[in-house]
Amino acid sequence: MKKVILSILVVSQLFFSGCVQKKDIETLNEKSDLTYSLEQLPRNLCMFKDDYVRSQDLLCALFDGLVTLNANNEISEGLAGSYNISNDGITYTFKLREGISWSSEKPIVASDFVEFFKNLLDSKAKNAYVSELYCIYGAEDFNKGKKTFKDVAIDAPDNSTLTIRLNSDTPEFLKILTKPMYRLRRNFDKLSDIEKNFKEVDYSGAYVIDSFKNENILELKRNNSYWDKPLEEKISIVANSPEKALASFNSGKVDLMFDLPLKETTVDEEVGNLKFTPDKDMYALIFNYEKKDLCGNYNFRKTINETIKFLYSEEDMYSKAGLIEGNGDMAFSTLEKDSIQTSSKQLENVDISKINSLFKEMDFDKGKLITLVSQNDNKSKLIVEELEKVFKEDLGLRINKKYFSKDDYNKVLENGSFDIALNIYKNPERKDTFLKMWTKDNKKNVSKYSNNDYDKIVNKTTINKQEKESMILSSISILSKDIAYIPVYYDSLSYATSKNIKDIELDGNNNVVFKTLYKNGIED
Repeated sequence: MKKVILSILVVSQLFFSGCVQKKDIETLNEKSDLTYSLEQLPRNLCMFKDDYVRSQDLLCALFDGLVTLNANNEISEGLAGSYNISNDGITYTFKLREGISWSSEKPIVASDFVEFFKNLLDSKAKNAYVSELYCIYGAEDFNKGKKTFKDVAIDAPDNSTLTIRLNSDTPEFLKILTKPMYRLRRNFDKLSDIEKNFKEVDYSGAYVIDSFKNENILELKRNNSYWDKPLEEKISIVANSPEKALASFNSGKVDLMFDLPLKETTVDEEVGNLKFTPDKDMYALIFNYEKKDLCGNYNFRKTINETIKFLYSEEDMYSKAGLIEGNGDMAFSTLEKDSIQTSSKQLENVDISKINSLFKEMDFDKGKLITLVSQNDNKSKLIVEELEKVFKEDLGLRINKKYFSKDDYNKVLENGSFDIALNIYKNPERKDTFLKMWTKDNKKNVSKYSNNDYDKIVNKTTINKQEKESMILSSISILSKDIAYIPVYYDSLSYATSKNIKDIELDGNNNVVFKTLYKNGIED
């Protein structure tokens, strides 16, 4: 039997620890439903803090937003059948589709969206994504308790019209609205415990939750009130460890999985295929600037920046772990699916004598123990291990590597208990928001990086698109010159699909488009 062998690492998310028993898989196999395997089933569909794209797949299956982002990064209509943007780029008018309704058959009206955004902006929600909506007039003041929601420029002049007014021209606003977080929901009190309350929830998307067969198997069925027609009548989502999911995939019991295990991954070519797509999440080294004699020293950061080339020359991390070289791209790469950068063999560009002279200039003691920290997900750990080899073997540095859970890692950064950290940055739709993280007084500036010229540029109020683009280019130039952080790798998404599935569509946010999935190429 032919086999396809690929050494691949896929992120095992920190909050995922569930594992399905063998009998659950066997029970599932009695049915012919399309089966999607996750590491753990989400229990909270408010998802104010959950940034794992696979958990968000469930939001996309159960709820629709105003607009969507297709695989070509183009905006498409969702529950809004059309939209209009004013000439100054500030006012957005959405016209809802005719005849759209909740799964309860109640009509979806524009005021539902007004109430939805109110819930997202409410400070009590502790929504980690809320700053994305600060571009809406009055949103930040309401979220911070300075004004009431009546002062927020989100209105429903009639049942089919929603208007949103922004503070200034924000071209990426529609892309923000395509994210899973902005799929229309209500019953937030019920969504926080979906296993208990799924029958009482109104769904706006292609599917509804039909049952929790047990704590590890969730069954979806077609939403008969949905405006479009999903191709599959039923979809089963099963919680399973990566190793067991792969075994079930190879035996034909799982049709779709993303969480491939950390080891040599063998996928049966007669059963299915492995596929890849870039997702643009960035793994970057950040420095503790308060360590003046070490990371606060420009020469030290420069030596680390030069040393990263050893990493690229010695390891092909794309074939090993689906990681794409950062190559100094300071503000997220535009990665094309057909032009992936793999090992670039840059060793000839590394000047070790120059690196040693920089150490000499700063009177650096190579016996000093350097604390390198990261989250304890598999990809971060792999990168840190490879970095440790390079730092030790090529520079003779002493490295004390430490791994932490996501919450503990954030505490370590806040407390400054590190020298160097491998941080994960999600690809932002708003680069200006990302760049503001590096201003002196920003709470997310855990490096304590400080540059007065940088702060003046980033904090300047920009009025139009040209000014904003100029601000982004100028600020990136300063960050690059200062080596505020070092992009080490960009991530890519790998997944396995059964040959029973004709094709799988991922949207521009790399979420599964469930309504287009169907098994054996047969439409109901």
